[in-house]
Amino acid sequence: MMIGRGNLRPFFLLVVLLIAAFPSAAGAQQTPVKAFELAGMYQSSLNEKATGWYALSDYVVFIADLERKNRDSSVRDMRAKAMLKVSELMRSWVASQSGKVDCDLSRWPERSRRILRKYLEQKIQIPSFGMFHGHVLENSPVQHRYRYAFAAPEVELKQFCARLKRVSAEPMCVFSQVLENMLKHDNYSVAAILLFDTDLPYLAACAVQEGESEKFCMSNYSMAPNPLAQRDALRKLLEGKLEIKPENLCRIPGSYEILSAMAESSMDSSPERAFAFLGLALPASGENYAEVVRKMNSLVEGRSISSIKRNYKNGVIVKMTMNSFGNLRFGEGIPDFDDGYFKQAVELFHKHGDKNTIAEFLIKAADKTPANYKVWDYLGAILKADKKWAQAAVVYLQFLQIRPFDSEALGHLAECYSQMGRTESARVLADFLFYSGRVGDSIILKRITTQIRGQ
Repeated sequence: MMIGRGNLRPFFLLVVLLIAAFPSAAGAQQTPVKAFELAGMYQSSLNEKATGWYALSDYVVFIADLERKNRDSSVRDMRAKAMLKVSELMRSWVASQSGKVDCDLSRWPERSRRILRKYLEQKIQIPSFGMFHGHVLENSPVQHRYRYAFAAPEVELKQFCARLKRVSAEPMCVFSQVLENMLKHDNYSVAAILLFDTDLPYLAACAVQEGESEKFCMSNYSMAPNPLAQRDALRKLLEGKLEIKPENLCRIPGSYEILSAMAESSMDSSPERAFAFLGLALPASGENYAEVVRKMNSLVEGRSISSIKRNYKNGVIVKMTMNSFGNLRFGEGIPDFDDGYFKQAVELFHKHGDKNTIAEFLIKAADKTPANYKVWDYLGAILKADKKWAQAAVVYLQFLQIRPFDSEALGHLAECYSQMGRTESARVLADFLFYSGRVGDSIILKRITTQIRGQ
């Protein structure tokens, strides 16, 4: 018998209704207690319980039962106090289940330990209502009291405790979460401290320069103002005819004298700022270059990248980048659009052309469009393929000046550090990418982090 398409419709509707009416036994077993059922269970067994926590089905109920001592206390005030009390109870329950979480932060100096410990205590160890799929079971004044009851799924609370224990075993997890939070909220000053104290001085410098770029116009390669105007402003400043304030410092963005003076004033109190200013001073330091590098090395106890010699005939910008260890910053008006040299380099790259020819095109492209981050990305790839790891590291640091804290650039930098023998710095970067969740679906980052973290 043939069944028409129109006749099938009632049949399908009947099947759907039967499935909805008779769910499988497995599905019924997984169905959680619904909010109204939980509320009924609470009213029959816990609605007169004192302040504390109590088991209820698959939930833990936290009850705050506060006396309203002052008649002037509003309902809003009492609710706020009750919610704070419930938060304290949740914290106590977590402590009773997982014990005190002591994360070993001894690898960091005291100033970074304070930052990490504060974040650990305030952000990671303290549970909050929003972390759980819970239910408010009571929230009302009762005669001269105020009661607030919150039910949180026990399984989610235990998962929270398990995360706490993992944090205790992985200090780099704490570091990564704090650093990612600081970068996400543009708190570059704290990010710089953490990076500097974790032996990543060039990334710390990048954070300082990014955070203070507007305040001090941190640009050491700019078409405006022109060099003569900069020198005139500097002369007036040194003669006391120009007041030291940000709007005047903007007239001398690349001045070695000013940057080195700013560095000198920060050597003891803020070494990461001093390192950043010295890095910016390098391109225009002239005969003082060796002294600036010496000061930078003294701040990091010799952990800086050593001076790099280039054999390329052309490329003023790349030469300045190598000499400044990637501290070359570009001011407004610097071109970043694609040019003919870059297009030729990309075409050759994808055709697996001669690496030296590709490098020469990219170096010329850097002179024409220095603010184009893609130029530095391809140049880094060519240098890595040529196993020129130190040069590639500087190129990726330069990339990060244009696109601060780009995840893939950090991954490539970690790989360069690993190949250079800077295994600790490489591991820190790989751990940061892993614990901050930046790896995601990136095949490149998965390969790099797995390789480094597996060493």
